[in-house]
Amino acid sequence: MTNNESQKKRRARIKEAITEFGCMSCEEMHKGVLEVHHLASKFKRYGRSQDMMYNLQDIQEGKAIVLCSNCHNKFHWHFEGKRNPFGEHTIESVLNIINIETTQGG
Repeated sequence: MTNNESQKKRRARIKEAITEFGCMSCEEMHKGVLEVHHLASKFKRYGRSQDMMYNLQDIQEGKAIVLCSNCHNKFHWHFEGKRNPFGEHTIESVLNIINIETTQGG
């Protein structure tokens, strides 16, 4: 097995583990739409942020949460055009913002 093949298998296993969490906002469980949202940019590991192993570790440590792509986009849409929007957030504040965007319809 090549290094690339083993890396793909490792990422698939980790993606499967993330699927067990599901979207924390709407409870979507389809692994094709689940994404990791870091609660503060200081928790991101730049240069490795796409590495699923680190994302799973961040979720387990409470530094990131799982959101579906729709909820993740609603959160970021809320801050569109605002200066320096990405401070540190709590899980509750992220879910409240998504709820605002869902009820107001953007």
